[in-house]
Amino acid sequence: MIVANNGLGLNMNMIHTTSAPQLRPFHCLDFSVKKSNSLSFVLACWTSNSASPSKNKNSKNPKSFCCLCSNSNNSDTNNNNNNNSSCLGWDWNRGTRHFSEIEQAESYASVLKPQPHMRRHSKLMEFPHLSASHKELMAGIISALETRLQSELLPSSVVPPDVEYYQNETGLSQGTLHIRRGLQSSHIDFMLASWLHLQQPNGGGAMNVTNLQVYLKPSINVPHFQLELVQCTPSYMIFFVDLTPRKDLVLNPDYLKTFYEETQLDVYRQKLDQVPEIKPYFSSSLYFRGVVSPTGILVSIKCEDGDGGKDRCEEIIRENVSPIAYEVMRIWMDKYLYFVGERMSVSEIERGEMEKRDGLIKRRAIEMDLSLMMPKQFGDEVGNRVLGFIKDVFNV
Repeated sequence: MIVANNGLGLNMNMIHTTSAPQLRPFHCLDFSVKKSNSLSFVLACWTSNSASPSKNKNSKNPKSFCCLCSNSNNSDTNNNNNNNSSCLGWDWNRGTRHFSEIEQAESYASVLKPQPHMRRHSKLMEFPHLSASHKELMAGIISALETRLQSELLPSSVVPPDVEYYQNETGLSQGTLHIRRGLQSSHIDFMLASWLHLQQPNGGGAMNVTNLQVYLKPSINVPHFQLELVQCTPSYMIFFVDLTPRKDLVLNPDYLKTFYEETQLDVYRQKLDQVPEIKPYFSSSLYFRGVVSPTGILVSIKCEDGDGGKDRCEEIIRENVSPIAYEVMRIWMDKYLYFVGERMSVSEIERGEMEKRDGLIKRRAIEMDLSLMMPKQFGDEVGNRVLGFIKDVFNV
């Protein structure tokens, strides 16, 4: 993380539902199993003799399928010859099997159905203290990641209410923490996103920190994804995005080539260098500099004070920073999905080395960034409660 005043968290994906179409009066049921990308659903289709006319005028009745016999090869012939009598020769064994499949599909649907706590508008996505372009960037990136990773994540946040949103006694410093864990079968460990509104001492104004991270399991060697945007003042911001390496790049030149050279990630840093208000930002932490990749983007955006500088900063976030953040996210996602699709294997030795490296990085992040900042900003009770939950998720 870039600055000591930092935090972690995640939003819940908005689940959209569509209303069911109007069904015609049924003549007999057509049970068929259709596959989606990740789940098998059983669909029941109603057909009738009054169905809409077929393009083939010689077709008297629409083809339908009933649970008549175990040999489905003759089903079309039987249906065409005697559609009315076909529903009388019910095969109970086959029918029972289909109803069992329906119950299974309904159980899947109950999991995917938005629950009350999922329908609640997430505090995270409100971003109440951010500028318009800052909010659009973070909300858009979070939604894009969750959409692409939806089939790999558990359907709801695991964060308790008193950690999901918290504040200090005066209410001047506020924060959110949202986390969605990966499925047991997924290579995703967890996904976090947060915003922190931190009141600076001695009336120094407030700092807004937004953070998004996706940590992977050691079953895959794809880098982690990290993005952070810090609003120090309305006209001064710090932007960080990186695919955090999980292997030593000197000892593993193929890893460097695959994730950093062939992807041409350094091009995006060079594009930002062309904006006069954007300058390289050097973290005071030498450890942080050693953890990030050679193509990691860490820059400051400093505009003139006043309304003109604020507007210019908004323009830079919208026109320059946002497109690059999306591109880096897309590159990471494409690499992740490719390695998942190709089922790239990781040796036991490599798995052990990554697990050790990931654990050290997580532990140092908490020790260096959060252990002092959270109790100082939010008080011992709130700070230690949030910190304890983060430690549990980080497994440190």
